[in-house]
Amino acid sequence: MINNHWLSEQPTGKESSGWLAALGWAAFLGTSWTWVIGMILPALVIRDMGIAGFFAFAIPNCIGAAAMGIVLSGSKARGLPKRHMGMILVFSIVTVAYHFYIAGYLLPNLLGPLSLVLFAASGILASLFVIRWKDKGALIFSSIAWVISISCFLVSIFTPEAADFSIFEEKPLLNSSYMWFFLPASIGGFLLCPYLDATFIRARARTEKFTGIAAFKIGFLVFFALMIIFTIAYGHELINAFAGENNRLTGVWAVLLLIHIPLQMGLTVAWHCREIIAAVHYNFRKKMAKLEKVNCNQCVVLSKNILRSVLIFAVVGCSLLFLAIFLLGLLLKGISFEWFRDFKITNQIEDLYEAYKVEQFISVGEVGYRCILIMYGTLFPAYVLIMMVPTLYTAKINRPWWTLSVTVLLSSITAYIGFVHYQGWAIAATLGLICLGRLWIDYKAFKQHKQDHEVAKE
Repeated sequence: MINNHWLSEQPTGKESSGWLAALGWAAFLGTSWTWVIGMILPALVIRDMGIAGFFAFAIPNCIGAAAMGIVLSGSKARGLPKRHMGMILVFSIVTVAYHFYIAGYLLPNLLGPLSLVLFAASGILASLFVIRWKDKGALIFSSIAWVISISCFLVSIFTPEAADFSIFEEKPLLNSSYMWFFLPASIGGFLLCPYLDATFIRARARTEKFTGIAAFKIGFLVFFALMIIFTIAYGHELINAFAGENNRLTGVWAVLLLIHIPLQMGLTVAWHCREIIAAVHYNFRKKMAKLEKVNCNQCVVLSKNILRSVLIFAVVGCSLLFLAIFLLGLLLKGISFEWFRDFKITNQIEDLYEAYKVEQFISVGEVGYRCILIMYGTLFPAYVLIMMVPTLYTAKINRPWWTLSVTVLLSSITAYIGFVHYQGWAIAATLGLICLGRLWIDYKAFKQHKQDHEVAKE
C-alpha cells in the first residue's frame, strides 16, 4: 500500500489525464496559490512602487509557477519528497502559520470577528471534501471556490460604489529605482519557491505529462492571474488596515471580501495541513513497515510507541505554533510603529505620512507580515538553489548544510534591511549572497571533480 502513495517514487497508476482533469487541477493550483501573499502583497507593492511594482510582482509569479509544470515531470515530482521532505514540510508549516498570523492581525480589523468564523468554516469544509472524495474532492472544492471568488470580482466591477482599482489614484511612495532592485529578487523567489510547495508537487505527481503541463499553464496564467487582478481591484481597502488604522469595511466591499478572503485562506490552510499530515503519516507507515521485519517483538513494540509519541508531539507542536502565531497577530493588531520617524535611514520616501491619510506609514503588524515574507525570499530560494539544483560538475560532496545556514543568515539580514527599511542595495545584496552560496557549492564540486579525475588517472 505504501508504494501506491503519491509521495513514493513509484507511479500510482491513477494519474489524471484529459482536459477536464487539467481544468480541475488548474483550479486547484490557482486557488492553492491565492493566499496571503497573492491577496495582499500586490496592494502593498502598488502603494510603494505603482503599476510597475505590480508587474514586477505578477509576471515572475505567474510565469515561475507555471514553469514548474514544464520543468518537473511526474516522476521527478514523486522523487522530491524522498530527498527534500524536511524542507517541503517546513514550507507548508510556515505557509499555514502565515495564514494564522493574518487571521489574527488583519481579518478582525478589516472584516470583523465573523471573518474568523468563515475562515475556520472554509478550512473545515475543504477538509471534509478531501476526506470524502480525496483528490477529486480537492478539485471540486477548488473549482467552486474559484468561481465564487471570480463572481465577487465581477460583482465589484459592475457595482459603481465599489470604486475598483482606485489604488492607482495615489502617487507611489518610492521612486522608480527601488523597483529595479525589487524585480530580480521577485524573479528569483518566484522561480525557485514553487519546487517546495507540496500542493504543486502533488498536482504534478498526480497528472500525466500533457495534462500536468496544461494544468500549470492554465492554473497560473489564467486562473491565478485573474485572482491577483482582483486583489488590486480592492487593494485600496487594504492600505489603511495595514497601516494600523481601524478600517472596518462597510458596504459592498465588506460583503465581497468577507466571502473571498476567508474562503481562499481556509482553502489554502486545508490543502497544506493535508500535505503535512500526509507526509508525516507516510513516513510513519514506512518506519512501521521496517519494524515489522525485525524479529525482536519487544523492540518493535517499544519503537512503535516511540514513533507514535513523536507523531503526537509533532501534531501538538504544530497546533501550538499556529495558535501562538494567531495570538501574535491579535497582539500586534493596530499597534502603531513610527519606524521611519524614529529611525530615518532612507530619503526615498515621498510624502510619507500624508499618503492615504493615515498617521503612520508602517505598523508593527506590517513589519511582521514582511518578516515572514522574507523566508520566501531567502530560506526557500536558497535551499532550492543550493540543495536541489545539480552542481555543474559531477562529484560526490557532502550536503552543504553549513553553506546553506550561513547564506540564509546573512541574506535574511540584508532582506530585512531591504524589505522593511526600503533599501534597494540590500535587496540586491540578498540575491547576491544566495548566488554566492551557490557558486561556492559549484566551486567545491569542481575541486572534488578535479581531485577524483587525478586519482582516476593514477
